[in-house]
Amino acid sequence: HKKIREVMIFLQSYGISSTYSAKIYNTYGENAVSVIKINPYRLAEDIFCIGFRTADDIALKVGIPKDSIFRIKAGIIYLLRRAEDNGHCFLPADEILTVSSDFLGADLSIINSAIGELQKEEKIIIVKDGGENKIYLSSLHRSEVFVSKKILELIDFDDNKDKKTGRESSY
Repeated sequence: HKKIREVMIFLQSYGISSTYSAKIYNTYGENAVSVIKINPYRLAEDIFCIGFRTADDIALKVGIPKDSIFRIKAGIIYLLRRAEDNGHCFLPADEILTVSSDFLGADLSIINSAIGELQKEEKIIIVKDGGENKIYLSSLHRSEVFVSKKILELIDFDDNKDKKTGRESSY
């Protein structure tokens, strides 16, 4: 119980509520302190109810710099999720660069680096469409590809059915 107490005291010394402290401890156990000191943005990924803004507040309190690659990557994911909440499957690369720079107060060079890392980590997918790069959360891209394949299968099935029966398609 001594370790639990030490972790809880550490977390609460940074203004983290006892509710969040318990969730953090339950997720990371004795590693909670090192997770928060190294990359507190993992909280937003790993713990339900802790979002980017809460993780960002904690990160700034423990001394993580505003231009930390962890912060920039988490901020980009947050912005893509907000876009998803507003009905978008992707954001154009130019838009994510501008919005990220404004929201995070970061240079475009570090944002581009973060986008490259997120792509290598397979958290985002970049699709070239004409002259535009579209940035998707990987999960949304997989869903969009799956749905489009199913729609094409249905169209193909309906076309084959129409050929066999000789009737016209309804579309």
